[in-house]
Amino acid sequence: MRLKGSLKGEAAVFEGKCVNRGCVLHVLTHLGKKAPLSLDDRGLIWPSNLLGSIIRTQTMKRQFLAILLLSTGLPCHAQKGPCEGQTLYARHATEDGQGPVKSPDGKKSVTPVRTDDPSDPEGQYMSLQVRVGSKTFKARLDGFRSEILWAPDSRSFAVNETEGGGGFDQRAYIFYVKRSGLAKLDVSSPVEKAFGFQGKCDARLSPNSAILGWLDANRLLVVAEVVDVSVCKFPGTFLTYELALPDLKVLARHTQKESKQKFMRYLGCELRDADDKSASAWQSRYKGH
Repeated sequence: MRLKGSLKGEAAVFEGKCVNRGCVLHVLTHLGKKAPLSLDDRGLIWPSNLLGSIIRTQTMKRQFLAILLLSTGLPCHAQKGPCEGQTLYARHATEDGQGPVKSPDGKKSVTPVRTDDPSDPEGQYMSLQVRVGSKTFKARLDGFRSEILWAPDSRSFAVNETEGGGGFDQRAYIFYVKRSGLAKLDVSSPVEKAFGFQGKCDARLSPNSAILGWLDANRLLVVAEVVDVSVCKFPGTFLTYELALPDLKVLARHTQKESKQKFMRYLGCELRDADDKSASAWQSRYKGH
């Protein structure tokens, strides 16, 4: 991933890498003063809660935020502090790095393997290796951190994937295990549509999304979280949704307060301590489901 910009006629080049369970931005050339930047074609967003200056730019007619870090090696999303050793979103999920995650019936397993790929602009990806008897199926997801949750009927599993650094790009997927291979559902897209652009951020930032649990074999509990960065007025607050499978229809919406009252047992460390007062400031208009 590369960001290019101009500084009084000179080219400034920055490079991002994912290492140590997080992303860092390395300054390759002299920064100087603030300068307009153009982001790569993925619309890469760099976090604002780190040392640096915020640069606003337009890419593909959307506004993004880029950060010019003044030192190297600063982690963007390393899991440290109070959540270290705990899952961030789904309380009962299994993180990557803990070996095969077995299905409830014991007949299947999925192993997420963080894989380096020098030929890929991202530098690494997550390889999902699913064992079914003597067969092995594989799927690839961008990102560097996974949470795995099997469905109670063992026919499918959920993956929460951290695809970006600095608290951005948390996405969710369902994989159905079929005789011929894996079928993927993008759970984040309908949740992002239902949530919209809330949290009063300085740019149109899509929410982080994650599957919190299986309410039954055909019903999910999913969270949409305001990106936890300082450019949002209500960072880290969230709504949850009940989704039907396989059509991903939204069945119900719950405020943060309701979610904690009804579904606390599903909430990972990232969500359990979310600020309820801040959430109520923008969720008070929601009544009922």
